[in-house]
Amino acid sequence: MTCSNCFDAKGRKITKISVPHTETYKVGATNVTEGVTVVQFKEGPSTILNWKYIIEGETSSNASITYIIQHSGKTITNKFKTKYIDTINGKKIVHVDGSGLNSNGKVTTANQDIALSNVKSDPNAIECLIPIYSLR
Repeated sequence: MTCSNCFDAKGRKITKISVPHTETYKVGATNVTEGVTVVQFKEGPSTILNWKYIIEGETSSNASITYIIQHSGKTITNKFKTKYIDTINGKKIVHVDGSGLNSNGKVTTANQDIALSNVKSDPNAIECLIPIYSLR
């Protein structure tokens, strides 16, 4: 993914974000995805983030989502919940509530209804709302 106007907490311009590795598995009824994200900057070395998101339930109905990000010896945990509201014109409407640390170092709070474009949606459908990485 290229970024046209993305910056980290130190004000460095992010030019590209790539995810070279992910692995998804189940632990009982819980879905776990682990991965590595590489963030490239206009100037200076790239940053490598190790992350994991744990989903208990279904993101298109009722779920608890925990993101764990490890970077530079720090661990950051972001938590969100989804709750099914309705299905309108084939799109599920879920309420997303929670907060987490965004890439710019500021806390992002989600407390809104969103329409999932696919009734059989996967967690990526709500990642635009939920920060999955943090740079400090």
